[in-house]
Amino acid sequence: MAKGELKPASKPGSRRGSFNPNNKEDGGDGSEWTWDSESNPLVPNGEGPAKFEAKPCDKWSGTEKDKMFCKLDIFGEDPPEVTWMKGFKNLSTDPRYRIWSDGSSNQAILGIESLKQEDEGAYRCCINGGEENAAEGGVEHEFSIYVTVAGGMDFRAMLAKKKKPAKKVVEKFEWIEEPVDKIFKQGSVDEVTFACKLSHKGKKAKWYLRNQECYKGKKIHHEYRRGSVHSYHQEPRAGR
Repeated sequence: MAKGELKPASKPGSRRGSFNPNNKEDGGDGSEWTWDSESNPLVPNGEGPAKFEAKPCDKWSGTEKDKMFCKLDIFGEDPPEVTWMKGFKNLSTDPRYRIWSDGSSNQAILGIESLKQEDEGAYRCCINGGEENAAEGGVEHEFSIYVTVAGGMDFRAMLAKKKKPAKKVVEKFEWIEEPVDKIFKQGSVDEVTFACKLSHKGKKAKWYLRNQECYKGKKIHHEYRRGSVHSYHQEPRAGR
């Protein structure tokens, strides 16, 4: 078995990742992909705008500390731009993730090094900007990753786990973009703008100047845009 390598499952119509890509009878294609593999561009493959196969895999599973590779077939006249996301985070910015394209099989590939429990969750593969750019041919596919504890889990551990009260799940929020300091000469500008972006939708930020909250008024304006972008505008004056 190729360590951490995943492919669609063997049962027809199933959409869960398999552990045996080298076995063609188990849904694999007989090929391997390694961390050192070279990326090569996608090529024209089919007619019409770029798209995923009819029923792409939507569940992948792996073991803690292993490497995982998620592969998605892409078809279309023009090779698309492909991005991989978790929430609003572009995974190309995280060194634990690697992204490839394989023109020989026309697959977009996401690799995760040394799997952790924190890697579980919903992911998206976006073609040409995803649904936010649907007018320009953008499409996306959402899938889930599950991580198994190294060594598996015996029945006694499973029963003990069931007896324990459910732990409260605390969502982890992080800044994708943070406000940056700005320096300007007094009287040289009429307005200064600060912006930041949070990893979750539907959350609002509070802005402070000299440890006092800045409320909306004549000199201050807050704007909450799609994607949790928060902007702060005011007639400029010195402070933090």
